[in-house]
Amino acid sequence: MLEQVDIHSYIENYDQAISNDHEVIQNSSYTLHKKCNVSKVKFLVKQNHRNNIIKIGKNSNASFVVKITGNNNYLYIGNNCRLEGLTINIKGNNLSVIIGNNVTCSGNGLLAVGQNSPPTNANLLIGDDVMMAKNVSIFTSDNHPIYDMQTKQRINNPSKNVIIEPHVWLGQDVTVLKSVVVGACSIIGSAALVTKDIQRCALAAGAPAKLIKENVFWSRNESKVSKDEASKYINKFT
Repeated sequence: MLEQVDIHSYIENYDQAISNDHEVIQNSSYTLHKKCNVSKVKFLVKQNHRNNIIKIGKNSNASFVVKITGNNNYLYIGNNCRLEGLTINIKGNNLSVIIGNNVTCSGNGLLAVGQNSPPTNANLLIGDDVMMAKNVSIFTSDNHPIYDMQTKQRINNPSKNVIIEPHVWLGQDVTVLKSVVVGACSIIGSAALVTKDIQRCALAAGAPAKLIKENVFWSRNESKVSKDEASKYINKFT
């Protein structure tokens, strides 16, 4: 079983990368710390909400949208990210969304974090060098609550954070649902619906996603540089 990592330890590590030489832009609803040009980024943070923090590293300047509805939320986007067409939708209070370095999105992606869920169980971590094809969606909770008729208690709360470990390839039209860990160096085939944890260095596909093959790895292209980069993650996580 994959370990559930401490998102707060990741925040501390990543914060160090933006601690120096960053520009700070502050208004009534959020504070933006940036080390790149964000002219293409659209920030939609409601005026009546407070104390939201957004940090964006160097060379992460693609066109994407940040929506925040709530207070005391934290969004970190690392260095050299290409999040073309991605929408990051944070809805709730005290939520954390961490996107590591060298993460890419090909277009029309959606990260939906915290909607109708307990804030302590609805965070999202996407590790370094994750590659998302077009139309990838990641949800940390179900969009609507489901209740037991007798107890009136909700039965579809998320049980843990969503973790996409480093060097994962999410194929086109993949959907990742709540309480899932996708293991490092794995590949999720096109149109897969991920409802359970995926082990490391695995190929999974289908709806729901199931293991197709173990002990595989991928690289962004055929070059030696790309294969060496993939090998770095394999050595670290296996």
